[in-house]
Amino acid sequence: IHNYYFRLKNVDLSIDGHFILKNIAFEIGINERVFILGNNGSGKTSLIEVLLDNIKAEGEILRQEPPKEQIGLLFDQVPFSPLYRVKEVIKLYALLFHLEESAYRPLLEQLALPLILEKKIGKLSTGERKRLGLFTALFHKPKLLLLDEPLSGIDPNSIQQINDLIFATQRTVIIASHDWGTAQKYADKIVFLHQGILLGGAARSPDYWLSDNIIPFVEKVVIKVDSLVDCAQLKSFVPLLFEYDSQYILFGFDERLLEWLHKEKITYWRASKSLHDVYYYLITKK
Repeated sequence: IHNYYFRLKNVDLSIDGHFILKNIAFEIGINERVFILGNNGSGKTSLIEVLLDNIKAEGEILRQEPPKEQIGLLFDQVPFSPLYRVKEVIKLYALLFHLEESAYRPLLEQLALPLILEKKIGKLSTGERKRLGLFTALFHKPKLLLLDEPLSGIDPNSIQQINDLIFATQRTVIIASHDWGTAQKYADKIVFLHQGILLGGAARSPDYWLSDNIIPFVEKVVIKVDSLVDCAQLKSFVPLLFEYDSQYILFGFDERLLEWLHKEKITYWRASKSLHDVYYYLITKK
């Protein structure tokens, strides 16, 4: 009996000679929550497709996943015909899995789907389509859940409720996402992808990524790039500086820097180190 669902080693994926994934190696254990984080075009969705064997990749991929009726799946683009009504999609899935309405009615209510049962798929908002997609991924209580951007388009007031539905049950969850905060809160392992490359060389816990192993400082100073500040001068104050999202991120600062910023009337703010910081720092180091 294996204690993992997926084990990847030296996995490469290329299309028309262009690398999509390169030298990917990590393991997803049973009942682990694994987040695949990265910018657009980093290869997150392709990696999900490789795990599912929807796309053939080179390298060693060992799969021990449960039967397909125990797998829940949601891609960012929910593939429903625009001509069907919400109630028809729900009935179709219920018939496919031989479930009575009483078995999935609570989930319908939690996702507020009874309010839109008569609406055609083509008339749904992005959030409504995503909630219907989450229903089809969750209603049969899968042991393995693979989700691609499950919270995109969801009303911010509903995000915690959706997370409760995803993570309340003990199961294996694999999520491709931009949601750094949710990953930090719920992940057992985080995979950082950038241009198809596994940053840091492994899947690791949020605590590891946020420890001194990567960036040996806890607090940062953030300055907008358009603040007319000399980057070279900033570097004279700190041992670690890099740039992303039109911001300078400074680690290892002391009162000398703060006094200088006050003197020069440069706007800045202080914050704790984040997963986003670690991701971009690793990009600068790769």
